Parts: sequence; structure tokens; C-alpha cells
Amino acid sequence: MKEERLSQLAARDVIDLSRGMRLGCVRDAVIDVTSGRVTALVVPGRLKSLGLLGREEELFIPWEAIQQVGEDLIFVRPPANREEMEEKAKLPEKKSCNPAGDVIR
Repeated sequence: MKEERLSQLAARDVIDLSRGMRLGCVRDAVIDVTSGRVTALVVPGRLKSLGLLGREEELFIPWEAIQQVGEDLIFVRPPANREEMEEKAKLPEKKSCNPAGDVIR
């Protein structure tokens, strides 16, 4: 079994094989804490108007969409739409905590 650290993956460009375009570099990962498995890679959204208007939403690439991890690139075939992509990434419900650590919605 080949092992990789998240810091090593973060240095690699993610390429969408379906559209033939660069999506960006890995910034984070989603981990299922029950199984201890990575369910998705997180890629920052593209810059809007050279960054003056912020960024688009992050992309969550489901682990199953990864075709190959190379030395410098990660090749993926993500689902066609964002909703399906996020569903397959098994994203947890977003929650917030107050300073005392209590979960608030």
C-alpha cells in the first residue's frame, strides 16, 4: 500500500480529465472520522475578476472520482454538477460552535 501525506497532495495540481482543465491545487481533505478514510479532496474556487471579487465556492472532489495520483498531478473525473459532487463527497452538515464549545446552527 502506497501512503501519501496531505501536505504532499497539497502541492499537486488537480486536473479534470472530462473537461481537460486544471481545477487548482488540493487545499484540504474531508475525513470520515468513523472509518478514518478520506472521502474527498478540497480545491479552492477560482478567483473572480483577478481576485478583486473573491473566489467561487470550494470544490469537493469525491475520493471515488480520483483516477490517478502522479508525482506532480492528480487526475480526476468528478461528477458533472456541484450538488452530485458534494453528495458523493459525503460532506458533513455544517455546524458552528460558540466560544464555550456548544454546537449552534
